[in-house]
Amino acid sequence: MLAGTTVTPAFGVAEDYFGGTGAVAPVDLERQLQVMAAYTKYPGYADSALRLFRRPLPEIFARLDATPGSALSIAMARIMTDNDPRFALAPLEKVQAADFSQLKSALGDALIQNRMEIAIVGDLDETATIAAVARTFGAMPTRTGTADMTAQDARWSTASGNFDIPHKGEANQLGWRRVWPTTGDRDQKLTQSMDLLARVVTLRLTDELREKLGATYGVQAGSEMSNVYRDRGAFSISTSSDPKDLAAIESTVDLVMAEIVKAPVDSDLFERARKPVLESYSDWKKRNPTWLGVAAQAQTNPDRLNRFRQNEKTFNSITAQDLWALAKQYLGKPAQFTFRALPDAAIAKPIMAPSNP
Repeated sequence: MLAGTTVTPAFGVAEDYFGGTGAVAPVDLERQLQVMAAYTKYPGYADSALRLFRRPLPEIFARLDATPGSALSIAMARIMTDNDPRFALAPLEKVQAADFSQLKSALGDALIQNRMEIAIVGDLDETATIAAVARTFGAMPTRTGTADMTAQDARWSTASGNFDIPHKGEANQLGWRRVWPTTGDRDQKLTQSMDLLARVVTLRLTDELREKLGATYGVQAGSEMSNVYRDRGAFSISTSSDPKDLAAIESTVDLVMAEIVKAPVDSDLFERARKPVLESYSDWKKRNPTWLGVAAQAQTNPDRLNRFRQNEKTFNSITAQDLWALAKQYLGKPAQFTFRALPDAAIAKPIMAPSNP
């Protein structure tokens, strides 16, 4: 039925909605809408789908610790959230036991009753597009549900320290991440400033680690601030290397973070961090994914639209002093979590036991 078209049956689950995103040729738009409407009205709880879901699970779970990156991501979610099922992967037996009765109970009538938003962006005939939506989703019964956009609670664990995570990869492979809890995405300038601070830290660490270890070195700082979970955010530094470099990595991170907290960054480093973002603005507004991200929740969450309009202006208002104030506020204390994914043979302690900082 879909052969020769660009239609894709995209449907999934995000933190705060059910839905799907994709790209389709304009000529196939109505067929795409028909497929998505069918998924919404007739989810199709077929036993064959359940068998396909369960079949690869043993192999997938057997490989969760096959690389430092995989072992790190699984253990981090469990440790940082105290095994909160919203974030941590459940044991294999529990995942295998999942069935459609549980799914139906969780979904209820959400797909046909809850509020829906449809966003379409691209080179389209506006009148024809509206008509196509009307013939598909518009032909379905009126929805009576409302959107509850109240921020949810999701706290970080009170655990802290250095957590050594075993992996079964090569003996010369290390995965490393350090995490400082921050706050949620409640203020546009705060969120953009933390992103810019992460860019500054990335540049500074890259320069320092390359000089010390004498190689092209990949290190990444990042800031994640949730607009779904109340006051939930994290600033992290991640890298991968050889276990023999662990001491050099950690001492260098300590040095650079102390420097970032002690005084504002110099103008050269500040501009190096800002420049790629400023250059991206000219291209950013020409891309369909940008506008789709804005339009998708323009009604449920109109603040995102207002943020889009103010994005460049707000970014340009950020100063080195702003970054210094945030560094002192959120990064001026020891990181709560340091994760080290090390070869099995290098670890003689359980996965959940922190080593001494």
